[in-house]
Amino acid sequence: MGCSFDVTPRGVARSQQDSGRDLIAGDAGLAATDADAATGGSGGTGGEGAGAADGGPAATQPPGPPKNPWIAFTRIESSFGQLYFVKADGSGLRQFTGAASEQDPAWSPDGKQLAFVQFDALMGNSLHVLDFAKGTDTAIKESFSKLTRPRWSPDGKTLVVAASTAAVPVPVLFRVELASGATAQITQSVNGDGGHDIAADGSLYFVRHLDGALFDIFSVSYRASPNTTAKRVTTGSNVIGGVTVHPDSKRLYYSSAPGTTSSSLIELTLANARKRTIGDPGDEEPRALPGGKKLVLNRRSFGAGSEIAVVDGNGKLLQRCTSDPDFDTAPDASPLQSAAVDLSKF
Repeated sequence: MGCSFDVTPRGVARSQQDSGRDLIAGDAGLAATDADAATGGSGGTGGEGAGAADGGPAATQPPGPPKNPWIAFTRIESSFGQLYFVKADGSGLRQFTGAASEQDPAWSPDGKQLAFVQFDALMGNSLHVLDFAKGTDTAIKESFSKLTRPRWSPDGKTLVVAASTAAVPVPVLFRVELASGATAQITQSVNGDGGHDIAADGSLYFVRHLDGALFDIFSVSYRASPNTTAKRVTTGSNVIGGVTVHPDSKRLYYSSAPGTTSSSLIELTLANARKRTIGDPGDEEPRALPGGKKLVLNRRSFGAGSEIAVVDGNGKLLQRCTSDPDFDTAPDASPLQSAAVDLSKF
């Protein structure tokens, strides 16, 4: 099984199609010393472009974790997903210049590329990779009938997606080799696998739909095959959405909704299976910021809809990044300082 590639400069109009979310079955402010924390976004308020909407030619990345990286996220507007960027201090909001429905953004390990899924009424599903230095949008065309949640391998050479095909109608995990376009199935499941993330050692953590409303976390190498037996990580965790691996590979984050109660954000320490609840009820889709001391997630407790927020390791609000009546979700933070990423070509 393989892929073909279509590399297109930005600025080309694309048709639209409704987007979906990555579900298997139906499917105190940032530090004032931040290098480029501009006018807006302090004290946990602001957001939605409170500051200069920059993103021009890239500067040199300083050593250490970025203090104010770009966050890519999906904004659902009348069931139509759009890719947006905002800085971690809530400034610089900007929309990706595409006309199709986009979701599930994921930065490459070096911060120079961004993968996402595009839904197009004419072309169907496609996996895309933006290259910020080249200003190109590479469409990786594959026979997946549906795909979600691209996640990068530690070396940046492979993407893992949850997808289904004509031969595999239930969503399971596939890997896509970016150099050759070759694809290979990783897992097999009766009811579906998805909601995955990859640790620094190549361990692939994912959510398996076991039965009814039962969703638990399993792990396997991202180089595994369908014949490999996955290791069960949780039992009765009732996962909503997906799982995220902390940069230290020692902790997982996921949202859990037992019964009919509101979802809770859980931190799971792998060594001793210790769980603790952090954040606000309804927090979902957490991703660790570079350095691992902060999380970015979508938070529902602000009111109607869902907004992008940066929180500390205990789930305490540091920065509300967006403020919009639409549904903002699926955030991911760049490993580079915002000034080191050139968004001007998109």
